[in-house]
Amino acid sequence: MNKTTIRVIISVLVILLFIPCIVNAQEEVKEDTPYWYIMHVKVAFAKMDSLAKYHNDYYIPVVEEAKKQGTILDEKWLQHHTGSEYTIVMMTKYPSWAAINVDWFSEALKAIEPDKAKRKVYGDTFDYLFDGFIHYDEILTEMN
Repeated sequence: MNKTTIRVIISVLVILLFIPCIVNAQEEVKEDTPYWYIMHVKVAFAKMDSLAKYHNDYYIPVVEEAKKQGTILDEKWLQHHTGSEYTIVMMTKYPSWAAINVDWFSEALKAIEPDKAKRKVYGDTFDYLFDGFIHYDEILTEMN
């Protein structure tokens, strides 16, 4: 065997040794475990006052309805103070993994605002505030 063949074999063996570690690093999904969906968002500072008004006047009532319906357990928004270029952190606590895929916002909004035209204002306002926003997402569980 030449040196190249030996290097390839060693490389493959090293990779095979780490595959069990990589597979075990991803925890299995537990349906009865609550999950936090976290979104870090860059919002223009010029929109922060409008965002606070949207959050208090429109978003919080929808969150409260979703909690009553049981589609989410909790919802928190944190705003930038120091140390990050991301201005808002949006955190939603779901009762299960499957619940993450439920459109809780639309369902709760329909319950508190039956008028489709008025519901559109919620969406248009959200689109304006978050237009072109940069974000990243995470899904976390609480440590026991």
